[in-house]
Amino acid sequence: MTTFLRVYLPLTLLSLLTWVVSDWLEPKPFNPGVAKNDQRPDTFAGKFTKITMSDSGKPKNQLNAEAMVHYKKHNRTELARPVFVVFDEDQPPWRVASETGVITASGKKLFLGGTVHITRDSAPGIKPIVINTRDLNITPKKNFAETDEFAELISNRNRISGVGLKLYFGEQKKVRLLSNVRGKYEAR
Repeated sequence: MTTFLRVYLPLTLLSLLTWVVSDWLEPKPFNPGVAKNDQRPDTFAGKFTKITMSDSGKPKNQLNAEAMVHYKKHNRTELARPVFVVFDEDQPPWRVASETGVITASGKKLFLGGTVHITRDSAPGIKPIVINTRDLNITPKKNFAETDEFAELISNRNRISGVGLKLYFGEQKKVRLLSNVRGKYEAR
């Protein structure tokens, strides 16, 4: 036992100390600025708002988010709590809200992830609409949205649900549920 304490214990401690000191003294690579493969954002904003105007100069749609972060490497824009609003001159606007969002590299598509709530308020001759679904793809230029997930449409006391949804915000203003469609209509 005394041989162990006199010989092996000091050698073990010396090895451990050498390993710690060599790691501490090792030169770190020089990094001037952000590396090309870095995942850090190049642009970010809080309380982000983007408004697209129509040819007549009126708001066509608006995208709001609590936060926006753009990553240059993948040309990807991520959104926190986005709300996409589609304006219509003679009807209430459509509001589409979700937990997260991603704008594609081309900027032509908007993906809203997680729980998605779509609403349109009532107006004279127009019933209110609420649609609950998940993971919605929006093509703003075409005023079109779609999902393969379960969707439930509620208007007054009427409920229709199904799997898969196609929603046309434009002049057509059409909602299509694609499969397993079930409805419940309550007369007043």
